Amino acid sequence: MEDHDSFLAAYEFLESKSKWGMIEDLFGGIGMEVRRQVPLAQYPQGAKMLTRLANQMDEAARNVNRKARDLDRKNVRDWRELSRQSKFSLP
Repeated sequence: MEDHDSFLAAYEFLESKSKWGMIEDLFGGIGMEVRRQVPLAQYPQGAKMLTRLANQMDEAARNVNRKARDLDRKNVRDWRELSRQSKFSLP
């Protein structure tokens, strides 16, 4: 998950440059990569958490596309919190 958090760190830079298309692609790519890890999860709760994280990025990408800036910022905050929680809850 650390790799995805690193990619997400680019969000603030891209947002400051109003690169919304790139942000949408970034979020979509993170969601896709996290979703690809779901079948590799060793425990059911891990698969559920990865699915929730992937869905969060999908929603963020949709909000960027809709130009719902407040919502995409909330999605990023929620992702970071969920990602932090997953580090404590996944075996």
